[in-house]
Amino acid sequence: MITINEIEKLAEAIKVKYNIEYDFEGIKHIEKIIEIERLYSTGNHRNNSILSFGAFLGQSIILNYGGKWSFDDEWFKVYCIEFNINNRQQKIFPFGKVAKQYQNGTEDSITSFFYIIQIAIND
Repeated sequence: MITINEIEKLAEAIKVKYNIEYDFEGIKHIEKIIEIERLYSTGNHRNNSILSFGAFLGQSIILNYGGKWSFDDEWFKVYCIEFNINNRQQKIFPFGKVAKQYQNGTEDSITSFFYIIQIAIND
């Protein structure tokens, strides 16, 4: 199983490869790449992209909105971002969101997801 340290390294590799930052513009750039790749990528290539882009999305969320990487062993058995909002533990799943955009297109936009998190946290 992958570690949090490896997730953070994957995120940094994406940041360097595409010369982007952990911000809204960086997420928009990744969303455009997903929209191109989703038309032709399959199997291991798609799984590796979901892992790398999910790591970048998650790290962007942490650096912009707080939270921390956590392993959800209750429901999905995957890494997630955990927040404490109004004394309640909340979890979001960046890898799942990237996978949904690969499957459904911008109907499941990671850019919208990134933006909505800010609203939810500040609510």
